[in-house]
Amino acid sequence: IDVDAMRDYYDMVTEAEARLLARDTDAARTLYTKAFTHFAARKGDIDGSRTQANRSLKQMGLVPL
Repeated sequence: IDVDAMRDYYDMVTEAEARLLARDTDAARTLYTKAFTHFAARKGDIDGSRTQANRSLKQMGLVPL
C-alpha cells in the first residue's frame, strides 16, 4: 500500500512541520517537497505552508525552502 498516495495535503505538511520543529529537517524537507509536488495545483496552500516553514527555518538559523 502506498500510504503517501492516500494522504491529503494537510496530512503531509502537518507532519512536515512537526518534523521541522523536532529538528528532523531532512525528513521535513522531503515531506514538504512531496506535498508541494503532488498537490501543485494548491498554490495558495503551498504559499502559506512555505511561508510558515521558512519563518521557522529562519528562527532556527537554517536555509529556507
